[in-house]
Amino acid sequence: AYEILRVTGVQTSALPIFEVQLLAALHSENRLHRRFPIGQIEQIKSWTPQQVQAYHGAHYRPNNAHLYVIGDIEPAEVEDMIGKMFSHLPARDPPTYKPEEGVDSVTLKDVNSFFPPINHEWMGERKHGQDEQKVHVFQHELMQCASVHVFAKFPVEPIRTLADYRRALIKRLVVVAMQVRLNVHARGEPISMVEFSHLDSPREACAVCALDMMANADNWQEAVRVVGREIKKMALFGLSPSELQRCLAALLSDSEQLASQGDRMSNQEQLQFLMESVSCGHTFMAPLQLQQATQLIAQTLTVEEVNQEAATMCFHMAKFGESDSPMPSSVVLCAPTTVSVTADEIVDALRVAAAQEVEAPAEVIVPDSLISKDLIAKKLLEQQPLVMPTERISDEDYPVLGVIARRLTNGMRFNYHYSDSESQRGHLRVTIPAGRIAETGKYKSGALAVGARTMQEGGAMLGLTREQVELFCVDHLIMAEFACNEELLYMDFVFPTSKVTSGESVVSGLEGVMQVLHAVLSGDFLWEEDAFVRAKQAFMQTHQQVSKSMEAAAAEHLLGNMCDGDARFLSVSPEALEELTLAHVKEAVTDHRSEERRVGKECRSRWS
Repeated sequence: AYEILRVTGVQTSALPIFEVQLLAALHSENRLHRRFPIGQIEQIKSWTPQQVQAYHGAHYRPNNAHLYVIGDIEPAEVEDMIGKMFSHLPARDPPTYKPEEGVDSVTLKDVNSFFPPINHEWMGERKHGQDEQKVHVFQHELMQCASVHVFAKFPVEPIRTLADYRRALIKRLVVVAMQVRLNVHARGEPISMVEFSHLDSPREACAVCALDMMANADNWQEAVRVVGREIKKMALFGLSPSELQRCLAALLSDSEQLASQGDRMSNQEQLQFLMESVSCGHTFMAPLQLQQATQLIAQTLTVEEVNQEAATMCFHMAKFGESDSPMPSSVVLCAPTTVSVTADEIVDALRVAAAQEVEAPAEVIVPDSLISKDLIAKKLLEQQPLVMPTERISDEDYPVLGVIARRLTNGMRFNYHYSDSESQRGHLRVTIPAGRIAETGKYKSGALAVGARTMQEGGAMLGLTREQVELFCVDHLIMAEFACNEELLYMDFVFPTSKVTSGESVVSGLEGVMQVLHAVLSGDFLWEEDAFVRAKQAFMQTHQQVSKSMEAAAAEHLLGNMCDGDARFLSVSPEALEELTLAHVKEAVTDHRSEERRVGKECRSRWS
């Protein structure tokens, strides 16, 4: 109780209150909207020792407990030990609830003992034109932007047969495809983040299809319109055959990698997966079994059945406002106190978004390779690259760690190391000794930091559009991050070491990463003005968050005193951002590009 009071006593961020508001809005029809995980200060202060003991006795009883043991154990020995330790404890009757508690006589706990004793109002029970809209507005002075959340609640569907898993996999495909489309618009103006999800929540006894977005507080209606357009396209036209194949290939590769790492999963990861499966009523499957089930389903999956599910998942937004169409379970808008907004305005924005005329999305041609084999052969002939030992480090210097140091004829140094801790996965980092510490002289304050973020926000290269390059990375399961700290400008890549999709010209994840790096380091990367604008907006938002967070503001003030106000160690100020241009940040990054060093982790067979 003391810890809860300590945490809630000083409000240094809007996040805890924000999460409570979402939970309260999502479950306004049952007890969960007032049963917050962290508790309420007034209740905690009023508790007596007798009340705490009574609660413990009512709920902490053997017939309400589930014991899990995972690890390098002897099952028979553990089972015998559990029997000796706990079999003598008597079972006790479940608690009885007073009428004012609002607990129904029949609840979802009767269906699944892991669920709380509540009931839900499922999506579809409320209709437009017949019922009142469930729209909630929450405002707080510590918020810097607006967030819009649209929820639809469904019963948890237990996965016990291959047909059940087929339906769950189709939902995953729709979520992946929808997220890829939405990511194109999450560029800072008006949307900085958007996420589409469909998740089971045994703690809340429901599955939730959620749309969450962060947007410019002064232009949140446009953000709703943009996202609404994409949701409606998915509902009406679904996935294209090529889009389905890309998403399916990604899921197949993901399941294959998970299966290959199955015997290396930590006990904690296994336990979490087991607990989630059992509490939802799913049949627990090992990673290898999941992979086999995924492969079986993929062989007979059709675009028609996937698009039918896509229409169902998006229906509550695509038909928002139409008479007799199902309402979302809840809609929430969170915004700063400086923004004037009403529930009616939120409803109008969603209705306008759903009423838009849309066309089937244009097919994006995604290349199998960023650089053609002919061009690679030509460059190899022209450059005659040679890998040589380094001058100061020999292979014998690290006999235990197995780190191999090499250099290229152009001066680039690289290290690599074989590791099987993550099967079929690699991690590569490029570092350039030019972090914010180099923002002196002709390089303006914040130039390198904003330059790295501009590269992250961009992506057009080698004559390809940003969307084509992004989809290339999605198809090859490549995750990339360009960032800058005080010491280094660095580029991180996580990738599969095998080919994700089939085809003669398809490259592996490692080769795909190398092609992206080639474009960046050789100057074939396109610096875009809109990416630069989004990068500045991101740093502006970060600066505002620092000023409105007690911990962050205190740390910033302390660091400023320690470094005598050196701006290179502080968040980039609005004044510094105002002075920067795309030419400034491009110059700062490209001038230091020749000083690169690569540190990678990769399969030995790729290199030796």
